[in-house]
Amino acid sequence: MESKDAFYIRIRELERYNLTERTQGLQTNDKLKDKVSDNGAFCSFYGDTVSFLLEDRIRCRLKEVQQILYASAPGVLAEPLREETFHMTLHDLTSGTDLGRIKERMENNEKEVRRIFRSLQGEHPKNIQMISSYLFNMVNSSLVWILLPWGKEDYQELMELYQRFQEIAALDYPFTPHITLAYYRPGSYSGRQLDSLALMMQELNKERLYINLNLNSLVYCTFSDMNHYRICQRLL
Repeated sequence: MESKDAFYIRIRELERYNLTERTQGLQTNDKLKDKVSDNGAFCSFYGDTVSFLLEDRIRCRLKEVQQILYASAPGVLAEPLREETFHMTLHDLTSGTDLGRIKERMENNEKEVRRIFRSLQGEHPKNIQMISSYLFNMVNSSLVWILLPWGKEDYQELMELYQRFQEIAALDYPFTPHITLAYYRPGSYSGRQLDSLALMMQELNKERLYINLNLNSLVYCTFSDMNHYRICQRLL
């Protein structure tokens, strides 16, 4: 498991590569086209994930921030994510454009998640406190709000939960807690097109959201595109 110090150093280093440094423009990630069509509409994209649902007050503020971002970047972002889809992913499991290829794996994942959920009941505190850190250009695919655990115990509990789901689908990249606010529309954008967006992100980064991750809101979901999630299991 990544140490607390290494985690915080990595998260702070990420900020150096944010959109404010994209003065020469941005070419979106090729894999974005699996999720978003050229006209900005979401494509069929299937998978499953373990996520924390968010409190109403947080989702409401995220929607306001999302609207500000869209107003700052006309023509750059894909169709808006619906407010009810905002969540913090704990661990992605499986995803792909062809449901037939991953359906059996998803069925096995659901069984394993049920087993882990049962084992977790009563093991962990009911709350993990998080704080928003900064808005970030995630791999030239999306705009996300990076989150940090509030204290040492929050970090430990979050990482222990994450490790439990590594047993199902071991990811080969480190865990970066975040909330996705928007996806780009696939394409190439000049620095001038991104100037207003980058400045607005800098301004919004002055804000801090205090987020309570309640284990009552830890869920296993499937999705058919980035705007349509279905809750299949709850921890509590």
